Amino acid sequence: MAILIVAGLLALVTTLLAGLTWLILRIFRFRGHGRKIAKVALGMFLIGFPIFLFCGLPLLTSYLIANTSTRPMDLTLDETPLKMGRTFTTVSFLSRDGISLSGWYLPGIDSKPPIVFAHGLFRNRQEVREMACRMNELGYPGLLFDFRNHGVSGKGSTTIGRLERLDVLGAIDYLKDVQGADRALLLGISMGAVASILAAGEDSDSVAGIIADSPFDTLRNTVSQHVWILLGLPRFPFSDLFVW
Repeated sequence: MAILIVAGLLALVTTLLAGLTWLILRIFRFRGHGRKIAKVALGMFLIGFPIFLFCGLPLLTSYLIANTSTRPMDLTLDETPLKMGRTFTTVSFLSRDGISLSGWYLPGIDSKPPIVFAHGLFRNRQEVREMACRMNELGYPGLLFDFRNHGVSGKGSTTIGRLERLDVLGAIDYLKDVQGADRALLLGISMGAVASILAAGEDSDSVAGIIADSPFDTLRNTVSQHVWILLGLPRFPFSDLFVW
């Protein structure tokens, strides 16, 4: 349906611009080569502008989001849990689809379930560092890590939760295989919250509970909201194009 609507909009925009071309030629009374040059230039605009607006812009923005990593200001942060008096070990493990992930493990009381801390989009483990340290003070072991394509973890497409769930599942596997934990608590923020919810749905036996901070309900709704907030574009039809 969205593609049919976009096709209709392209036809409407092209018709309007064709009328504009005719009007400009009439007003300025182009003759000879000038008339031909004007026709070619405006014809290229008639074709190029709708294609860029309804195809190029959504594809370019989606590509940038899927390939953008941690924001520069977060990459400059170098604090570790030691700043808050917590001991930790730098660890690495694999996502369930084989991407290498880097993180910190904070040991705690064996009787308490470990917590997997999952950061948000364009951030890294620094976003959840203080929270992990506070929970560790209460005795909870913690594992905080950088998602794929974020921080110092391996490269991969950013999918706002769909593939990041495999990173959370990889963190659960690490806690079970290396630390001997039976089940884990999941604590995620924004994209990390969505990834945690999806991971729990895929391996509920390994999850003791979820704390989801600011997850979105559906991809379509969050894209629709941010198309307007960040780009200033109308939600219709651009949100459908971005999701597609």
